[in-house]
Amino acid sequence: MAQSVSAADGEIHDMNKPFKGRMYSGIESIELKNQFILKHLNRYRDWVFSDKTRNFLRPYLADQRKQLKYLLKGQACSRAYLQEIDVGNHQGLPLHFHGADLNADSVALNRTPYLQLKSQEIQRRNDAVDDLLVPYLGAHACALKAFYPRNGFIGWHTNWDNPGYNVVFSYSETGKGYWRHVDSSRSRSQKPDAKNLIQIDDLPGWNCKVGYFGGPEETDRIVWHCAYSSEPRLTLSYMIPDLALWRNLVEELTDEA
Repeated sequence: MAQSVSAADGEIHDMNKPFKGRMYSGIESIELKNQFILKHLNRYRDWVFSDKTRNFLRPYLADQRKQLKYLLKGQACSRAYLQEIDVGNHQGLPLHFHGADLNADSVALNRTPYLQLKSQEIQRRNDAVDDLLVPYLGAHACALKAFYPRNGFIGWHTNWDNPGYNVVFSYSETGKGYWRHVDSSRSRSQKPDAKNLIQIDDLPGWNCKVGYFGGPEETDRIVWHCAYSSEPRLTLSYMIPDLALWRNLVEELTDEA
């Protein structure tokens, strides 16, 4: 069972309780049972985790690792890092990321030759999964397809440049990673309060989180969040444009049909 730990008092929160009403803590973990979605997520995972794909990603990630070596033990997901963020200049995106964003649009903007050489294959694999999942999920787009190597991470950020409802799928073989976010449900400030930090540990296999990422003016719905894994991890995040669609989707994700 997925759980989270409140940094304030060590209280254990059951993250598998059925969703009712508004997502006050920003993000909740649900059990993914939908076989159609799992089938196509597994196909994409098999490509990303294949020796061929990981071999062409290896030099890109090695170069990145040299630049980020001082952050490879989870520092960018720490409370200290969170408290030092310059909120006034935060644009919504993370300042530090160790991994490969395999979304075709991101690859097109990335001038790294290792990724450019495989841009057509990346585009084809993106289309294969998105042409099926985007309409099925009722999604506006896939916001992220991130492969994290061992000790990979995405540092604290909010996504407040693109607020809305989301569904986030993550996979790792043995669950040696975590997601962290700050519960801002009572906040009147954009500044994150580390006392309200919640951690959701990965489980082996696919994990699914659903919720709403608020804009900069929605201080009680801003979701400062980050993720770290000590083993290879894959994340796909989809944006859902409508609350009713998102509510229906949450139910469908837990249905085995």
